Amino acid sequence: MNIKFDRLKFRAEAQWDNSAFMGTHCTHSYEEFIFSLSFSLVGQSDVPTRFQKIDLVVEVETPERLSQEKFNTFTETVEKTCPVANLIQAAGTELSAKWILKNV
Repeated sequence: MNIKFDRLKFRAEAQWDNSAFMGTHCTHSYEEFIFSLSFSLVGQSDVPTRFQKIDLVVEVETPERLSQEKFNTFTETVEKTCPVANLIQAAGTELSAKWILKNV
């Protein structure tokens, strides 16, 4: 499937349980994750040190007039074959993606 893209825009929100580092059971966004790493690493070793959930919004801008069916086929193929998405899911992280088509 060949599709010409003018732009792909990704927005991600990731949540994780920082109790492995901080000893608390809170869920934080990715922005807070970076800040939290500057604290001392005292926590619980039985908590996975990975994101628990990642929500993506992907905006696809294309000059082509894609039908919704063709766009859905494209997004399903990408989700099945993307090595990064497969790696994230294999780690046990819940991954969801909302795809938005913008014809320009």
